[in-house]
Amino acid sequence: FLRDLFVQSDSTRNDGSEPTAGQLLTRGRQRLADRGDLDPQLHAGLLRTLSDVHRNLGNYPAALDLATESLARLEGVAGTARAVDRADGWLRVGRAQLAAGDPAAAHASLGRGLALLHDDGPAVLAVDLLHARGAAAQRAGELDAAGRDFRDATARLDRVPSPDPRRVAENRLRL
Repeated sequence: FLRDLFVQSDSTRNDGSEPTAGQLLTRGRQRLADRGDLDPQLHAGLLRTLSDVHRNLGNYPAALDLATESLARLEGVAGTARAVDRADGWLRVGRAQLAAGDPAAAHASLGRGLALLHDDGPAVLAVDLLHARGAAAQRAGELDAAGRDFRDATARLDRVPSPDPRRVAENRLRL
């Protein structure tokens, strides 16, 4: 899928023009919409990736749409989508909401993602959810809630066998 998408960007294979990143992303989204035969989890993963790219480029409405569509695909598959995948979907939705300037919605979405994880879930995903929820609370002016989430994220990182020093430092700075 991705290889074919970027092959289309080769100016020797089209009219000689070079498409922009936005045009490639739009084509990618359309190609995904046309592919009804993809495995729902694979489809959701590709949508999450497109959402992340849009968010990184500052196109927050598209990032939120793609993250929401990705999550809907996972939740539409009764019993087969793992809770971890759905929690990661809520992380993407929450990050897009926060980037779009809606910290209250982001806080709620990130909380839904955290609720899907159990103590034996992936620690790094829980840390990412807590960190993002803390950022949402901080942006909303709820500093006590933000501090709790950042402290919880840091404590979880400290329990991981080889914590990412940058993530630990990020959480400590936010305190």
